[in-house]
Amino acid sequence: MLKNLKEWFSNYVAKFYRLLGERHYNIRLKEQHTYKVCQEAIELGKTLKLTNQELYLAEISALFHDVGRFMQWYKYKTFQDSKSENHALLGLKELEKHQVLFSLSQKEQRLICTAIQYHNVFKIPEMEDPQAKLLTQILRDADKLDILRVFMDYNKIKQEPSLEWDLPQTPGYSKEIISDLYQKRISSHENLKNGNDFKLMLLCWVFDINFAYTREQILKRGFIQKICKSLPQCKEIQEIEEYLLQYLRVPV
Repeated sequence: MLKNLKEWFSNYVAKFYRLLGERHYNIRLKEQHTYKVCQEAIELGKTLKLTNQELYLAEISALFHDVGRFMQWYKYKTFQDSKSENHALLGLKELEKHQVLFSLSQKEQRLICTAIQYHNVFKIPEMEDPQAKLLTQILRDADKLDILRVFMDYNKIKQEPSLEWDLPQTPGYSKEIISDLYQKRISSHENLKNGNDFKLMLLCWVFDINFAYTREQILKRGFIQKICKSLPQCKEIQEIEEYLLQYLRVPV
């Protein structure tokens, strides 16, 4: 079954390569991101000692979590939901339209769709089903780990400004986001005024991590240091870096 789902995904993405021709950088980016999130979800799931069935659901959720991104880019030429559509809901529409999950049980479909629906929300709502909550948390952590990788790779080459929502590359940063960091809360997208604000928002994500493994990987891969290095070099940013590293090192 997983083989068939992967084949459908590959064929679905191939359609956008054909439609966009040589202008397919963002399609390739999201395709690679999808496969990386699948790997991250599996590795995280193994540390949680998930059953094979749970790992199966985690991988399918990861495989389809960003399926809406391809249609979003094709229709709107942006990855910013506020300027187009909620990509998670757009993805669920595509899965329903093509009856991708019809061969799964109703329970499996519900769990997968719940994880996809809430993988990009500001905060996970209260969930009565512990399976749905766990699957959603795994997907959110796996997604964040690879988004951080994508951003740092992009930051080296500055190839695609859409990854920073086309925000201007102006000097400085917003004090509101610094305040959010020290209050351990996620910054609203509405507060972002430039590329540096986007980077600070990514740093805020450490306060929305669900598992010790994810925290360890953020530390191991040096994401905090790399992002801070790309920000204005001043005492305030150095203090932010030290504050976040200390926060992540505290056992949960």
